[in-house]
Amino acid sequence: MRVRPVHRRELLEAMAEELPPGTIRFSSRLASIGTEPAAGGGGGEELAVVGLDDGTVIRSRVLVGCDGVHSAVARWLGMAEPASSGRSCVRGLAVYPGGHGVRKELRQFLSHGLRAGMVPISDTDIYWFVVNNTVPAGKPAQMPRIKICSNLMISLLQMCLIMNWKFSGPSKKLLQFF
Repeated sequence: MRVRPVHRRELLEAMAEELPPGTIRFSSRLASIGTEPAAGGGGGEELAVVGLDDGTVIRSRVLVGCDGVHSAVARWLGMAEPASSGRSCVRGLAVYPGGHGVRKELRQFLSHGLRAGMVPISDTDIYWFVVNNTVPAGKPAQMPRIKICSNLMISLLQMCLIMNWKFSGPSKKLLQFF
């Protein structure tokens, strides 16, 4: 399997460059959503009308909702609420300003109920993740969310010890908490 990792910022910028300026709005909070008839549209064409929390109103023929797992756009479209996969995940980006020296390949580590991995996305950045089975798929969580997060952080620490990863700055302080 061949993996071609891309920094999320670079992917978003590449997609945005293909659209007219001002087409994409990042870091905006949705306040309302609806439709209205398109001007001069005798054919029943409608426009999406989106109100943002800063008072901006956007009218568009196309609306792409990238607003997360509990999407207001998906709810407005009548889509079902997301079901539990039975897994929790922690992911992040480790930045090594002086370079990391890690070969550009996906590395995954599997254990009972745990999957962890990393892939360099540049000479200085490594994307990493830890996935932990928390509850059977489709079932409600039996333990509090804080306990699930604590278990994930313990799994992350175990992976860091196995990989002999070094942390500094805010990451080190967070890991010292656990």
